[in-house]
This record gives sequence, C-alpha cells and structure tokens, in this order.
Amino acid sequence: MAMEIEEPNDLNCLGGCVGDVFLFDESPKLTPARVRPFVFAVLLLRGAVRTDEVLGAVNIHAHPEDIRSWEAEATQAELVVAATIFGLVQKGILRDRGDGLFVLDSTPQALRTAISITSALDAQLPDHLLQEAGARFYSPPQP
Repeated sequence: MAMEIEEPNDLNCLGGCVGDVFLFDESPKLTPARVRPFVFAVLLLRGAVRTDEVLGAVNIHAHPEDIRSWEAEATQAELVVAATIFGLVQKGILRDRGDGLFVLDSTPQALRTAISITSALDAQLPDHLLQEAGARFYSPPQP
C-alpha cells in the first residue's frame, strides 16, 4: 500500500512518514559553544560582562536540567558559563578586572577575535577597546 503525499513540499507530511521532525530544539543543553554568543552580545553592547548577566540571558533558553540545583550545588548552567568565561580569559581574549567584571583585552589575539565577531554581526566594537587598541598600536608621527 503506497502513501500519497498531496503537498510534497510540506514538512508536516514528512512527520507522518518518518515520525516527528524537530526543526529546532526549544531548550538545548548548554555547552561553551552555545554560551559564547551570549557573552559576546553583552561584551559588544557594554564592553564588560559579569557571569550573572550571562546566566540571566542564558537561563531563559536553557534546558531544565541545566538550571536545576540540588541543595547548595551549582547548576550546570553556572558551571558552563564560568567555564566559558574562564576559557576566554585563558585564551587571552578577556581579562578579569578583579571586581567581577570581565572586559575584552587589547592583545592582538583578542582584537582579531573581537573584530571577527563584530564583522560577522555587523556590530560595533566597544569604545574602550578602540581607545586601548589605538593607544597600544598607533603612535602619532613625531614632529
């Protein structure tokens, strides 16, 4: 018995043939690769980021298992966000100011990363980064 599909371009008909088709996951499990865009969104807007700001942005999209806490343990979301920011600090892209704020560093590696992300998003680099990069890499001609 052959099944006839009336509208071959309709994805709903595919679900009846092969089971449920999920085109997107409403609450994916968090990984550093999924957290980094949230870090850079805040960084490009403000020039600095706190872990709590990233958690606030990520938690509304996170899988319930990632935000569930047992007693005093840290949630999986907290651990992934901390690991993501710490990884960016280790790579020299962010620097810890010591007061809970992490800012984009002005090292060549950090500048390349920030410029790549800014270009891909058609965004604007934070003002402090432009000032630091200008002071570090540009010296006006001496009269």
